[in-house]
Amino acid sequence: MSLYRTVSLVLLGLALMQSQETGTASGTLRNPDGSARSGFRVAAMVVLSEGVQNDATSLISLTETDKDGRFRLEKIPPGRYYIIAGAVLSPTYYPGVLDTSTAQIISVAARAELTGLDFVVMTASIPIPFPTSRPGTPVSGRVITDDGSPLPSVPLVVNVSSTARPAGEPQFRGLAIRANGEFNSLIPEGEYRVWISGLPLGYSLKSISYGRTPLGLGPITVGPQPEEVLLRLAIIPLGSIQTVKVDGRVANVASELELHGRKVRLVSEGAGRPTLETELMPDHTFTFEKVPPETYRTVITHLAGDLDVTLSTISVYDNNVQRVTIDLNNNPFPGYPGGGYSSLFDSNNRIILRGVLTQPIVRIATSAPAQFFRMDVRDEAAGLTVPWAIMLTSKTPPQDIMNSLGMVVGDTVVVTGSATNDATHRLIVDIFPGKTSTINGREVPNLSLP
Repeated sequence: MSLYRTVSLVLLGLALMQSQETGTASGTLRNPDGSARSGFRVAAMVVLSEGVQNDATSLISLTETDKDGRFRLEKIPPGRYYIIAGAVLSPTYYPGVLDTSTAQIISVAARAELTGLDFVVMTASIPIPFPTSRPGTPVSGRVITDDGSPLPSVPLVVNVSSTARPAGEPQFRGLAIRANGEFNSLIPEGEYRVWISGLPLGYSLKSISYGRTPLGLGPITVGPQPEEVLLRLAIIPLGSIQTVKVDGRVANVASELELHGRKVRLVSEGAGRPTLETELMPDHTFTFEKVPPETYRTVITHLAGDLDVTLSTISVYDNNVQRVTIDLNNNPFPGYPGGGYSSLFDSNNRIILRGVLTQPIVRIATSAPAQFFRMDVRDEAAGLTVPWAIMLTSKTPPQDIMNSLGMVVGDTVVVTGSATNDATHRLIVDIFPGKTSTINGREVPNLSLP
């Protein structure tokens, strides 16, 4: 949807609500097991013209179910609507379906009172709690606006994504924000990126605090003691929205990593807005000429095999962003953990490296099994010494692996494994069937799949 059309739709909706007699719609929301679905958001969504995509700006009325699952939508201007419930990214449509093709359209007339809109929330619309297989800390949070005004009357979702996702955990979890701006969940200890999906035009995430610690837009670290997450929104009046030029660079790129041909994307966290993309220059700089003010995830394409990798969150508001730095922290395997590395390494491209250990084994992230070390390999044909990064995945602590394999910085190390399919100087000590990977002729203890 274009910026002009989105702004026009919002202004039209406000004008209708102020100038016309309105109607109401009420009903009951239930879970698949028949129990009442309490504290759940319900909204009336405008039925737009064919070929025009609905988004959060087309929600006219919003409420929350009571303890018995009942809801009542008020001040609905005359027109045609879908009744939706649940997460903005995957709602349930009345009469209990997951897409508009099978949803029932309701017509609201002036002073009409529509009742009996009862339906069941489909499972895909319910934000999924964090798994309880790992101990969780009860984390609560609030979303507030910079000027103290009410939150936008659209369904919003707080997304929480582990920066060190253990194998088997989902990429991120969506936590529903209640009408008063509060949210809560049990979250395992670790480091997490936090962002908000579904913000309408003019709103962006300005800052994050965890407990008494201001974090900018950086990650939160959940420990054993519960702390409150405070998410503050910046608001820009629709009439004063202007695009911003964003310059940036990718910093601290590992020498073993090649970024040639990659692109940088700004993925909007607003509903229905387009993704912005630009070329990454040879000097690792990039420029976006016209960026609407809101919250974005920064993404580098094809950084983990065939997969794109989200690296940070930025918030553009009131011309505040002049230069953005995406810091890869000298990590030769950025974005891991998170899957995709089976598409990065070629199990048929088996090589043996002999070189000098220059960096001991370290974990890529604190709670993840992925680890790596570095070694210098002499290329006699070219007369050069080439740095290589070697990855392995094991739950055994790095120093224990070093001790069991007799690895000491400065010593010669011989490694057998699978090279990457992008011709970079990276290798994995893997456990593909029928393949033997070793370090100094010995198998790595508790080696697992990446």
